[in-house]
Amino acid sequence: MDGNAKHDLEHTAEKSVSMSAKISKISTIIFGRFLVRANRYYQKHFSSSMKALRKDGPTKELCVSPPLTRAEVKQIITACRENNVLMGIKKMHPDGELSSNKSLHQQEKIARNEIKYKKWDDRRKATSKIKILNKFCKHQADKYKNISAYNMKLSNKWLSRQEKTSKIKPLNAYCKKKAENYKKIAIQEKTRDEEEQYVIIFNKSKLSFFNEQLEKIPPNRLKQNTKNEIPDLNKDGVIDERDIEPMVSRGMNLKIDDLSKIGEDFGSCPVRDYQKNYCVQKITKEEYCEIREQLFELTSHGACVLNEREMIIAIRSEDLDEYREYAPERPIKEYGASGGRAIESESNLHDIMEIEINDIKRYKEFKETYSSKDYVASISPNGTTTILLKETDTKQLAEASKKKSKTEDLVKEANELAEKNKNDKVIENVVLEQEEEREFDR
Repeated sequence: MDGNAKHDLEHTAEKSVSMSAKISKISTIIFGRFLVRANRYYQKHFSSSMKALRKDGPTKELCVSPPLTRAEVKQIITACRENNVLMGIKKMHPDGELSSNKSLHQQEKIARNEIKYKKWDDRRKATSKIKILNKFCKHQADKYKNISAYNMKLSNKWLSRQEKTSKIKPLNAYCKKKAENYKKIAIQEKTRDEEEQYVIIFNKSKLSFFNEQLEKIPPNRLKQNTKNEIPDLNKDGVIDERDIEPMVSRGMNLKIDDLSKIGEDFGSCPVRDYQKNYCVQKITKEEYCEIREQLFELTSHGACVLNEREMIIAIRSEDLDEYREYAPERPIKEYGASGGRAIESESNLHDIMEIEINDIKRYKEFKETYSSKDYVASISPNGTTTILLKETDTKQLAEASKKKSKTEDLVKEANELAEKNKNDKVIENVVLEQEEEREFDR
């Protein structure tokens, strides 16, 4: 092999190696980007919301927004989609949303009309030179811009058709039904936007972005206030400056000094909103700071500053088992179908009986049996549960269970205990404790 041929062969080999290295580098970059996007898609569509938010940045720490109306949340969701930012929402209601663990993709469907408006408006701008297509895009954008007004417009159209078909009864009835349906949807949508409240949860690395979004809200509320359209956002019974004050997000990890204002709520739902089938526990502020982030995994929870040392936690009865996995070793009180009001009523004072259950499984059976009745249960850390309930409820269930031949052991025990003398002292203590809690609510 001569020198030129050898040189060409070496050059070709070097070129092949260089090309291979470039292809490998490009492939690695493309594959890496694909993995990032695939992981983001999975986190948004299939992973639990809290888990996905913890992975949305260099830090796992989360932040929580102040209470926002449904309309305000939809505006922020739209902005998040435009900027490719993940966020989660929690409805400020004891029952939360229908699903307790919606993915972030499912949660953002609350703003589906606003998202569709943005898409059609972008298409309208892109088709400005194609008149027919531009007109169609504009029509669609106008439709989703204010869906409540659009539904009301449809309702009026069907009302006019109803008037024209007054002599054709079946068609007239159909037009009337359609008009009423669209009107109902329009009113419901508007009411929900004004009355429903949510908090937004996001990764701390996105704090500056969300602060920018929150800064836009007080001026909008001020405009609503001048038109007398702003609702009582902080639910204090008065519409004032506190409903329009600047908004500040809180970190998920709080310090004891952050919990100084007595009566201030820190949960996903105000404690006072829990009225039936719920549990409360008094814990120290230190204990609350330790479990705060885990509480946001529940469907809903209330957390309020009770005094200088303690917080009061409220959760749904359905979430009790999950809560007890990390709850402090302190007594828990559970209230039945009327939130204990039937037990504390003076008219029922001499109809109250007390039973004690020492087994968790047995207590769960009791709750299934008395699911439609009111009761007050004091659950101690050692598993013993003392229950106050109405004797008449026990007798009614006893009669029903005899007919159905179910829960015979529980009925037998209840019948035996019903014969015992009532312990007025215990009842008075319970009433006093509940009066203390009502005083705190005030």
